[in-house]
Amino acid sequence: MKPGPVSQFINRNFRHFNAATVVDAAGAYRDHLDGGGTMLLAMAGAMSTAELGVSLAEMIRSDAIHAISCTGANLEEDLFNLVAHDHYLRIPGYRDLSPTDETELLQRKLNRVTDTCIPEEEALRRLEAVVLDEWKKANDTDERWFPHEFLYRVIRSGVLEEHYQIAMAVRELLASYEELQDVISILGIEELSEDDRRAVLRARRLQRFLTQPMTAAESFTGNSGVLMPLEETLRGFKEIVEGRHDDLPEQAFYMVGTIDDVVERARAMTGLSALAGAGD
Repeated sequence: MKPGPVSQFINRNFRHFNAATVVDAAGAYRDHLDGGGTMLLAMAGAMSTAELGVSLAEMIRSDAIHAISCTGANLEEDLFNLVAHDHYLRIPGYRDLSPTDETELLQRKLNRVTDTCIPEEEALRRLEAVVLDEWKKANDTDERWFPHEFLYRVIRSGVLEEHYQIAMAVRELLASYEELQDVISILGIEELSEDDRRAVLRARRLQRFLTQPMTAAESFTGNSGVLMPLEETLRGFKEIVEGRHDDLPEQAFYMVGTIDDVVERARAMTGLSALAGAGD
């Protein structure tokens, strides 16, 4: 297995004390795979909230991870997110909530877990209904399944597909772009089919839109940080995936806030180009 950019960075910079153990562990991992070994990833429950499947997908496709062990919470949380992402509510200042605030959240059927509220109707009850159907079928046929097997049966049945949210479309578009990288590097984007070329251009816009400016990075980027509501970010993703902004330059999507900011920047860029042309 050839060391990639991350491995090269680790080898160069992780030199002392505990950091050196990362180098040792990475080397042992590589040697294990090169020797024909397989890898089981044991994942803690809280890691489900990071949606690590996005990060792990390439390792799975590269045959670097062969099995994953996780808690049931990982599966149900990912399913909730899949069918009800747009209905979640984040409360960064949850420690300051009063009893009245908590009661109001419950009345709105929002179940708070630290800073995140899971929507009861759109997530819990929606999933409960289809899992209950599977339980009844198993009971009627005298079959027995583990809890995670019921969830897998629900996923594979396709009964929830009509509720899949924009996050799924974003992941698929980015994964498609990743798969086409080798073809693009060898033959160029011009050799792709019209559909693949459209997917690549939208994926590039998504990548740039993901660089929304953070306050912590102001001193490095020179751009003021922007606190973005989840609803606005999802709206931007949805419009990019649907192709509503295919005509805007890619650079307009870089280090901005809302999709409306992208449109405004694109207009400004177009205006500057027109002025430059007039000057010529």
